[in-house]
This record gives sequence, C-alpha cells and structure tokens, in this order.
Amino acid sequence: MTILEVGKKAPQFELPNQDEENKTLDDYNGKWLVAYFILEMTLQDVL
Repeated sequence: MTILEVGKKAPQFELPNQDEENKTLDDYNGKWLVAYFILEMTLQDVL
C-alpha cells in the first residue's frame, strides 16, 4: 500500500461511480474533488 504525503499529487486510478461508470482523476481535471476512502475491517481482520 502506498501512503500519500500531504500536498502531493494522487496517483492515477479508476473507480466506478454511483452510476457504475468508471471514472479517473482526469475526468475531474480543473474541478474540485473530495475523495473519501473507507477501509472496511472486521474484528477478525485485526486479530
């Protein structure tokens, strides 16, 4: 896993949106974008 430094550019990636359309960072070039990632873990994963 890569840990990003504050102020550095994010690497290119592609993810589906709520309409199941794949989007990349380039799709939002020149626009404000807030990316929020949630790590799903269970107690089993931690132990």
